[in-house]
Amino acid sequence: MHLRRLKALSIGFSFVLGTFALLAGCDSVTADGVTGTWIGTAEFQVDSILAEHNMRIMAEYETEFTFTIVDDGGLITGTVVADFSGMRIAQEAGQPADTLHFGDGVEFTNDLFGTYIDPELEMDVPDGPYEANLWTFEIIGGRGELNEFLTHTHTITRADSTEFTIELKSDEFFEIRREN
Repeated sequence: MHLRRLKALSIGFSFVLGTFALLAGCDSVTADGVTGTWIGTAEFQVDSILAEHNMRIMAEYETEFTFTIVDDGGLITGTVVADFSGMRIAQEAGQPADTLHFGDGVEFTNDLFGTYIDPELEMDVPDGPYEANLWTFEIIGGRGELNEFLTHTHTITRADSTEFTIELKSDEFFEIRREN
């Protein structure tokens, strides 16, 4: 009877150790929370005729976002750098094409602040070009899911100097991946 209890205890202890070893091998956030460099790329492609404006819009570009984050016990500080590459063409009927090239090295850097309460990473860019609450990610191991498309607003000037705006939507839901 004494031997059976010891055997049951050793099996239970082995189960606990095995479960701990299994969980330790899972992809998880480090002891520093989300501190590090996270990168995500949004691709934008469109080829569309806007009948209302007698205009054709073509775009093929990408924006790479690099988030450098410091997690101080759940309080987030850091920067976000947006790097654009590609082009956007707007051509009004009877007019030459207006081509906007996004070259390598065209970067925009902004400070960011926020919070990390597992699993939600929420960052804002005060006085920046991003809408409030845009950067709210669900962190799953080494990646962060936004679960929505990114949109870019473009202002187009017509030949008669009037302007209109269009919004381009990224090809896929945006996500970031931890680089270090």
